[in-house]
Amino acid sequence: MSELKSILYIEDNPVIIKIVGHVVARMDNVEMTVSSSAADAKQCLKERRYHLVIFDNDLPDGSGLSVIEEAVSSADALDQTALMAVTARVSDDYLQRCEELNVEAIFEKPFVMKSFNEALSRLLFC
Repeated sequence: MSELKSILYIEDNPVIIKIVGHVVARMDNVEMTVSSSAADAKQCLKERRYHLVIFDNDLPDGSGLSVIEEAVSSADALDQTALMAVTARVSDDYLQRCEELNVEAIFEKPFVMKSFNEALSRLLFC
């Protein structure tokens, strides 16, 4: 049996959470934790390590990118963790910040599910 893969999904939109949840539910040996606020996401990242963190940028109490920046700056909190951004607004500054943080996949909402599924599989299993 292969290793259980863990995802932290930082997103506050219940519709998007449901869609991504259906995708993940069809994958073998993958579990997903959902965090709908920056504060909760920070706590989740302090409590355990994840194989993949998927984050939205616009959260009710802050920025998903800021959560990632803070986690990266703390002692190896995201060491060996793949990062994927899924956001409604992508700017040149946002792309640069993502590149500096080694975000491996960036999707602008609405996104193409086939491409998202492929990136998800690649980041979890390759």
